[in-house]
Amino acid sequence: MRIGKTPKTVEIIKSIDTEKRPVILTKHGHGKYILLSIEEYNRITAFDGLYKAIDEGIADIEAGRVTDFREFAKQLREDMQNERL
Repeated sequence: MRIGKTPKTVEIIKSIDTEKRPVILTKHGHGKYILLSIEEYNRITAFDGLYKAIDEGIADIEAGRVTDFREFAKQLREDMQNERL
């Protein structure tokens, strides 16, 4: 859905741009929706992916799914060499 440029929407957009923070829309006095810039949305979702990757790494460590770096590097070199052949 596209919202037209009413004076109120222009004011809200300017607020988001100048204050560099989201605007919370309320319904019956309670926060219901958040308006934010695409830049801020991308920043938030990038952190979400990072946190997920960290959690997966911690789970791997706790489950013992780890490899010695020297062994990993050796296997990687061998795999890369085999691909060239």
